[in-house]
Amino acid sequence: MNKQKAYKIIGNKRNMTREEWLNLRKQSIGGSDVAAAIGASRWSTPFKIWAEKTGRLERTASNAEAMYWGCVMEPILRTEFAKRTGFVVKEVNSIFASIQHEFLTANIDGYVELPTGEHAVLELKTAGLYSESDWADGLPIEYYLQTQHYLLVTGLQKAFVAVLIGGNQFKYLEVERDEEVISTIVTLSVEFWNKHMVTDVPPAVNSNDNEILSRLYPRSQASTVEFSEDMQEVFEQYEAAKLLIDQGKKAKEEAEAKIKASLKDNDTALCAGWKATWKSSTRKTLSTDKVKSVLTEEQYTNCMVTNETRTLRISKIKSRGDK
Repeated sequence: MNKQKAYKIIGNKRNMTREEWLNLRKQSIGGSDVAAAIGASRWSTPFKIWAEKTGRLERTASNAEAMYWGCVMEPILRTEFAKRTGFVVKEVNSIFASIQHEFLTANIDGYVELPTGEHAVLELKTAGLYSESDWADGLPIEYYLQTQHYLLVTGLQKAFVAVLIGGNQFKYLEVERDEEVISTIVTLSVEFWNKHMVTDVPPAVNSNDNEILSRLYPRSQASTVEFSEDMQEVFEQYEAAKLLIDQGKKAKEEAEAKIKASLKDNDTALCAGWKATWKSSTRKTLSTDKVKSVLTEEQYTNCMVTNETRTLRISKIKSRGDK
């Protein structure tokens, strides 16, 4: 693909089982990982990437479903891109790794033969209609970083990203190699790999990791752990944030009461660019008492399901001198 190769081939997708391919992904940072690994993703986090690659966390079914349909649409989008551009497009089955940083890998959807004789990376995407706005001003940041990551690994200078939005809107974008962005990707990826993957030390968690932590630790044990004093700052952070939320909730509810009192029986109010509605509505709910009157105790019990959850509660321990 390039005379001065920046990469080496480490596998062929045609000769690999899905299990082998997934294991290879766990041992490297690929294009779909890079934004999350360096803390620039809206959808994932460094902690989640670490948990997945160390085998602590399995990918969710929704991700698997999205990956499946992406694979189904890949040859169709590749053909459509070639048709619209007139470029020669070829499928790529090889998996590449950077020679300089072997844990940086690329699994590209294809490459483009340009009229100049140069090659370019081709990346193919499918997007739901709800994400149309993400593409309004160019590539979403996660895909821009993914594309630059592929240019880093392959050593190429240009990439094309073709996307099918909402099942009926096809577009493609041209992306030039950005050395400054690539340098940042290398620096932050090396830091992530050496600090967390090599040492098996988790990255710091953030607000997006609560659901991940619930999946990692679904059940509690009857035991007590003593935190170090360093965690006191975290408890104080929680208390301060809770106070702000409580104050904001009270102020919001007071404003709601004033608006309702002014609306009275009216369902809509207009005020200097603002609009408020307080409309009547009806909804049907299941009455537990009525259900019990129709069903036997055994039938009622058989209709019940048990959901196990863990709830975090934080409170200040009162000292003996407190009243």
